[in-house]
Amino acid sequence: CVSGILGGLLFIVSILKFYISHQLKSLSLQESGITNISGFFLSLGVLIANGAFLGNNDVWYLDATFAIIISFVLAGFGLHTLVKKRKHFWWKSPFWCPKSEDEEFVSFY
Repeated sequence: CVSGILGGLLFIVSILKFYISHQLKSLSLQESGITNISGFFLSLGVLIANGAFLGNNDVWYLDATFAIIISFVLAGFGLHTLVKKRKHFWWKSPFWCPKSEDEEFVSFY
């Protein structure tokens, strides 16, 4: 019951985020909507797994299977996002620790 309510709320929030991201042309808000829709599918998977488990105890692994599938999809989406944004050089240290003109660079090594 709780999974259904939370899944419904996640679906509504993700639709709102997609709408607002389309209006604002915000890719980060669109990516956040994708993670919310994955939460909706996870809640839906839990509901399906619990319903199936009530009928047959041999499908106890079904909710974990849904979670693993969704995690692979999200990992693929994250990898796609990193490759798409490769022009920002996120794999180099100046992206994470920019050197300020005013202060000296302090190395921790």
